[in-house]
Amino acid sequence: MIKVEIPGKLFIAGEYAVTTPGQPALIFAVNRFVTATITTNLNANIKLTSDLLGTMELPTATLANHVLIDEWAVVLRGIQLVQQYLYETGQPLQSFDLTLTSNLPQANHKLGLGSSGAVLVATLKAVLQLHHLNLSNLELFKLAALALLTTPNFKRGSMGDVAVAIYTGLISYTKFETPAVMTMLEQKLTLHAIITTAWPRLTINQLTWPVDWQILIGWTQTPASTQTLLKHSAPIAPALTKLFLTESLVAFDHLELALQTHDFALWHQAITMNRLLLDEYTTQAKIPYSTPQLTNLITAATALDLPAKISGAGAGDNGLAFTDDATKITALYTAWRAQNIIPLDLQIYQAETGDRSWN
Repeated sequence: MIKVEIPGKLFIAGEYAVTTPGQPALIFAVNRFVTATITTNLNANIKLTSDLLGTMELPTATLANHVLIDEWAVVLRGIQLVQQYLYETGQPLQSFDLTLTSNLPQANHKLGLGSSGAVLVATLKAVLQLHHLNLSNLELFKLAALALLTTPNFKRGSMGDVAVAIYTGLISYTKFETPAVMTMLEQKLTLHAIITTAWPRLTINQLTWPVDWQILIGWTQTPASTQTLLKHSAPIAPALTKLFLTESLVAFDHLELALQTHDFALWHQAITMNRLLLDEYTTQAKIPYSTPQLTNLITAATALDLPAKISGAGAGDNGLAFTDDATKITALYTAWRAQNIIPLDLQIYQAETGDRSWN
């Protein structure tokens, strides 16, 4: 039996901007996981079991032509690509039983930790290991990105959740030029050729979180869907988008400098700048973003002079506060609980192995 664990994620900065190629985001892996276990079987079928999705079984011979229309779409697309990768090297896909379990939700409630990306990466790693295929972190990211690009309803995202699920820790990430990658697919290049070719604008770099800073995470108990928000957002004026991207880059540069210099005052300023920028942009673009609970979360933090912001696409899920003064944590958690906001016991998760960065 093979077992892999893949972490969930939270965005610190770069939301909305990061869907534009070349625009950076800060994302960190959290110590909650999707676990995949896989064993071979002798019945020529692929059997999938999930504590979230139930059970599905289909013949290995029909996998390549299976229509991706149900909740298993991302998982099946990932397996299809592994099958294609194997076919290109003259190897068959073995039949197997794959079990996926997740503690990313809490008591069956969504926390906003990026389950789709973690499930996809867990599936890919398990099936690849079963077939003794050793891909680098970068190659694995590209294979996962190809799966999302070719799965209905998933190609619009940034795929930063996939990057941090693979690299773990704290990363800066910029998305690749999608048309360039789609052109490679249209040219019928092999998967090996596509994932070993440089993708324009793609960067994934691992950063270090200061040991005396803490990330405090509050859960609003209201679920949100990033894919739905992206799918239904209205067309946005180019001038507004250009200004937003320019100012987002300035805020990111300040955040990165603050990390490098361990300057919490600069971090405070940059987080606040990023929050206000997102508030203004989403309001003008008519994107649902803040909620009364998220407003309360931020207000409670700023009352203690702690920088805070919404994490991810907003409209629910969670927010973040930051401190270099541990004496303020109890007061913040008390204020959050008074507003029915639940503090989550999450930390940055850094895997012990793997290649750490790429440019």
